[in-house]
Amino acid sequence: MKIRIQISRTQPGMSLIELMISLLIGSILMIGALTIFVKSKETYRLNETMSRIQENARLALTILGPDMRLASFWGRGSDAGVVFGGAAEIDIVPVGLAVAGSCRQNWAIDVNLAIDGSNNNFPYAGCQPFGNGAQPNADVLVTRHASSTPAAAATAGRIQVFSMRMAGSLFADGVIAATPPGSTSRVADLITHAYYISQDSGPGPVPFGSGVGVPSLRRKALVPGPLVQDQEVSPGIQDLQVQFGVDTDIVGSVFRGSVNRWVNPGNPLIDPLSGGFNPNAKIVAVKIWLLIRAERPEPGFTNTRNYVYADQNVTFNDNFRRLLVSETYQLRNTWVN
Repeated sequence: MKIRIQISRTQPGMSLIELMISLLIGSILMIGALTIFVKSKETYRLNETMSRIQENARLALTILGPDMRLASFWGRGSDAGVVFGGAAEIDIVPVGLAVAGSCRQNWAIDVNLAIDGSNNNFPYAGCQPFGNGAQPNADVLVTRHASSTPAAAATAGRIQVFSMRMAGSLFADGVIAATPPGSTSRVADLITHAYYISQDSGPGPVPFGSGVGVPSLRRKALVPGPLVQDQEVSPGIQDLQVQFGVDTDIVGSVFRGSVNRWVNPGNPLIDPLSGGFNPNAKIVAVKIWLLIRAERPEPGFTNTRNYVYADQNVTFNDNFRRLLVSETYQLRNTWVN
């Protein structure tokens, strides 16, 4: 018996159902891969934004901290009352100590106001804020002190502090006063800074694109000349708020040097021109809040968070991520009296 085996010379293809299933599986895998790619990119962008925000916050606090701790440091002593040449706003400018572009009369040399400020406004007409102006409702913080390290030499055109144990003086002519026999002296640069928030910042590195519309923490600084120079501290800082820790205990009290209450800059308690002024009041601590904003809006993200800090209560509705930080500084030199 012969068995005939018929071999087909054609190969059957995929059925329509098999083809559709294959396309479906491929599409699912492709969508999954694209989703992972997009999510990874979003995560990277978020991490980059938050890292930049935290970096700006650290930079600002690193610069602000030492400046405040040194307030009312005058070299060999910390009593501004014995620093000859200092002058208040209402005083005549001392000979040889005029400053070009001064924010106000005797702004740089008002040594009795080692810590000063303004609440929710930029108060200076003599020095204009950078860019399109100061940020509305932001505070101003002013510090004055001698440099922490002695000056390399007396320099004409730079306001410096000559100090001995019981006395001191400001000078800008490069001529150091004679030191009495048996006494030691120190020459340091006078440091005066007014920190404020500008609506704009200087050009920044790619890809962050700092500049117009990117707020920044800036300061008016006393520099050689002598003159006032505007300097950027950190971009992306949207608000600066300040409160002063005030000690109202009488001189000689065992509690002298501790904070009794927190007040805003310009509070009558610490304003010598106010009827509510307390002559025993001393600023012994400073608390600051910084609201840091991303330098670029984030597509798909909406910030509706309510921020409550200092005397502020604000809610945003935009595409910028933000971080609120605060720090309290004990002042080392202002409470000695």
